[in-house]
Amino acid sequence: MKTFGETLRKYIEESGFNIYQFARISGINRISIQRYATDQRFPAPDTFETILNHLQLKPYERQELETSYEIAKAGKLLYFQRLSVKELLESIATIYISEEQLRPYSLDCFPGNTLELLSCLPEKVCSFSGFINIQHIFQTELIRISYVWEKPCVSLFLPTDPGHALLNTSLTSLAFSPEHTLLLTQMFYLTKMNANSDHAGSHNLNILSAILPLSFSTRFDYQAYYYYDDYMSNQNFGILFPYYAIFNDCLMLFSQDMENAFLSFDKILVKLYQERFTHHLKYCQKMLQTADGYMEHLKRFPLSDTPFCSYTEYMLNYQPCLGSIGDLELADALLHDNLENRELILKTMATRLQMLQNPDVPHHHYFTEQGLIDFIESGACMEFPPTLIKECPLSLRLMLLCRLREVCETGRQLLRITDPAVFHIPSYLFLTVTEAKVSLFNYQQEASWSAISIEETGILSALIDFLSYLPDSPYVYSKEKTLAILDRHIASLRQKLEKESF
Repeated sequence: MKTFGETLRKYIEESGFNIYQFARISGINRISIQRYATDQRFPAPDTFETILNHLQLKPYERQELETSYEIAKAGKLLYFQRLSVKELLESIATIYISEEQLRPYSLDCFPGNTLELLSCLPEKVCSFSGFINIQHIFQTELIRISYVWEKPCVSLFLPTDPGHALLNTSLTSLAFSPEHTLLLTQMFYLTKMNANSDHAGSHNLNILSAILPLSFSTRFDYQAYYYYDDYMSNQNFGILFPYYAIFNDCLMLFSQDMENAFLSFDKILVKLYQERFTHHLKYCQKMLQTADGYMEHLKRFPLSDTPFCSYTEYMLNYQPCLGSIGDLELADALLHDNLENRELILKTMATRLQMLQNPDVPHHHYFTEQGLIDFIESGACMEFPPTLIKECPLSLRLMLLCRLREVCETGRQLLRITDPAVFHIPSYLFLTVTEAKVSLFNYQQEASWSAISIEETGILSALIDFLSYLPDSPYVYSKEKTLAILDRHIASLRQKLEKESF
């Protein structure tokens, strides 16, 4: 890949300028441009924006120059890591898109010849060729055990490529069944941070991108375990068929290219592989710590479990985080008066507000403008599950917006609005990151939140880096634009209040 200087020089020349002419029309010092073009110096963000505005670039050329600029500024390894984090945060919505579009299947939906084939399989071992055929049999087995067994379960050791379609495509067609919830246990490897590869850190983040949507699905219970690739590296996993899926009563073995597979109902073979999987699982760590709802999360992963001295918090969510701009009276006003766990919630909020108001505790918060608009129009506050709060009145919404603007203007806290043109935050995401862990909430469900905690060091470090880099990235609006957006919505809300008063 060409350096930033080489790419800049190419596009200056293709725009029909020499260095002297481009310096004159852009207003940038000629010697500075010469140094940029020879990689002796690096332009500041505002200078780079001036350069972009005066070059005659097609959209893909502008993107190429911006990419080379970001790589030159951060380094290749960090650039791809940040790109992977962005893709990770945007990927959380994929399971819901699939679940809304795909109709769940039952055994009755499958052709008679498929069920006839499966009915005779316990007597022998069958082989299959071609990924489509393998995927069809794998999906059929998932559905079969979900209906036949009281406690259906599958143990998986599959390729770690997150783009692999076998698991994700098959799972989207599972029907939700509270009586027979399918338990999926998957084991995979992560790379160490010092691995000799430009994309070593991205591998772990890509794995997380693949499993987060599975973890939030309501159609099955998903558990993910990991080990680092130096462990068991000398063990023989199977030369011809290294991957496998263990069902309640059968076993599927997959070739390395996933183009050939065996399906066996041999009880001894199934038991042998299950014992082997269980043994390997002892040396793995759980990737995601999950909780069923908001109150369960507070009990298992309290927000106040990190000492003040080491507490730095980054928050990324759809709506403004009230903890960053409100107070305990505000939280008290939003909660229903007859909540069973009201005191626990208020106590947790008081601890959190105390942390956020500590001037020695760095605090960073990013949210979306659409989330702000939805809050203004509906009065719904997504920082709490819908069952816990009442609708926020217009006067309180206006007070919150004015406080939000004050915080943005004074700079007491780093608070920005993300740019939806380049960074797509799911509308039900609430992410908090500290030096100790990642806490990720999904509040799409009406009844409660799903909550996940991640403590793997490399992933935690990558998320902290990405969120601390956001103010200097193209993914958020500038402080000036943020204030202009807030001013516009404050004026609109005041007009609504005036109409309401009449």
